[in-house]
Order: sequence, then C-alpha cells, then structure tokens
Amino acid sequence: MSDVLLAVDDLRTYFDVESGTLRAVDGLSLEVRRGDVLGLVGESGCGKSVTSLSIVRLVDPPGRIAGGRIRFDGADVLAMSEAELSELRGSRIAMIFQQPLASLDPVQRVGRQIGEALAAHTSLDRRARERRAVELLRQVGIADPEARARAYPHELSGGMAQRVMIAIALACSPDLIIADEPTTALDVTIQAQIMDVLRDLCATGDTAVILITHDLGLVAEIATRVAVMYAGHVVEECPIRELYARPLHPYTRGLLASMPVLGANRETLAVIPGTVPTPVDLPP
Repeated sequence: MSDVLLAVDDLRTYFDVESGTLRAVDGLSLEVRRGDVLGLVGESGCGKSVTSLSIVRLVDPPGRIAGGRIRFDGADVLAMSEAELSELRGSRIAMIFQQPLASLDPVQRVGRQIGEALAAHTSLDRRARERRAVELLRQVGIADPEARARAYPHELSGGMAQRVMIAIALACSPDLIIADEPTTALDVTIQAQIMDVLRDLCATGDTAVILITHDLGLVAEIATRVAVMYAGHVVEECPIRELYARPLHPYTRGLLASMPVLGANRETLAVIPGTVPTPVDLPP
C-alpha cells in the first residue's frame, strides 16, 4: 500500500464566462500522505475551494476540469463513473463545507441526516445508526446530543450546525477529510475541541486532512505541511516549521508579515500592496 493517499498533478479547473476563460486553478500539483494534515492557505479567490471541489469532481458548469490528473489511493478519479464517485464521496473522502446551514436539509432532523450517510455506506440498522449519530454529536462537543439529534437545523446556532456537518463527515471514518474553513463560525473553545477531534483522527496514521483556511495560526497549531496558493497556483509547499522559520516566496512572507501579533509594537497592520490579478487575464 502506497504512503501517498492523494496525488494531484497539473490540475487545471477553468470557468467559461462572458469575459473569457477564468483559470481558477491553473497547473496545481500537491500530494497528501496518510496521516498528513495539509494546510491549504491563501486569500479569498486564490482557488482553494475550487481545488477541493475538483478533487471530488463537484465542479458545476460553467466550471470544468480542463486537464491534469487526480489519483486517490492509486485510482484515477477523473476516470471514475458516477457510481464509483458516489461510493468515494462520503465513504472515503468527506467534505466539511463553509456554510453549514446551506448544506443541511432544513426539513430533516439532525440525527436522521447523520444516519443517511451511515445508511449509504454501512450495513448498520436503523437503531444502530441512531446510536452512532448521538455518539458522533457527543464526539464533536455538542451538549445533550440526544436532544440535538431530534432537532431541526433552524433550531441550531451557526457553530452547532458546523459541528453537525463535521459529525456527518466523520460518520464513515473516511480516509481523507477536506475541511473548508471548518471553524469559521465557532468560538475559540469549540474551535479547539474540533481541532482535537481532527488531530486524534490523524494520530491513528490512516486519516488525512486537507485544512483550507485563512487562519495561519490554526495551520501552525495542527498542520504537518502547508501549501500556499496564489492566483490558482501553489507557490510554496513545505513542512510547517520550515515555512514559519524560512519562508521563501515573497507572497508567503507577505502573508506572515500581515498576521496580527499580540503585544507587537505596531502602529498599523502590515499589508500586501496591490490587488490579486484577475484569473481571466493573468499577466506573464
């Protein structure tokens, strides 16, 4: 069994819009090994979320994967049938999206939605699925999980709904979790609990995580490697300690310099001057 779980090579994901071809991801390559936590960082619009959707072939028209290769545990994802993709998603690769209340079904109870993932990919009976749903809600730090399993999404806070999404992602013990800003709606205490859950999963040596975030502090706390994205490209990738000790790319140095530091003697925050070029008309 190869140590490399996910290998993305020269991925190009384009959107055909009125003004031309928007190259959201343009020649991206990266590897994720079993047990890795890869932090994927960069500002809004750099292509992080499009990369995550491309990995599981969830890019909708006018978007398209224009080229490259995606291999998961040796299998060619771009050559998979819809049936094979359905088995892959949720079972072996799980997604945690940014907007939980938009992702949850508003007319289904929380416990049933977690149970649907288990019904699709396991042989557990209904009672076993109900027990597992409660157990998962407890695992992600939800108080009184039995009551919350009977609740509807509109009865939850934003942070609680995000933890439900994480519970759904964890339901089938996937090999890879792609977490797109998973702690955006959570306070620091719950954020720490969720990071502990993800860290414990990776400690077994099997589950890997791609953590998409703007929070460089969060990346420093949990990631083993980090990839910095800019305008659809990975401009720097290295072990996390190396990035903070010796950042090589000017954009990486700018990101680190712009982090607010408690107690720092600064009158103003450092910024990166200029704007990110449009992906429709990139300069040479």
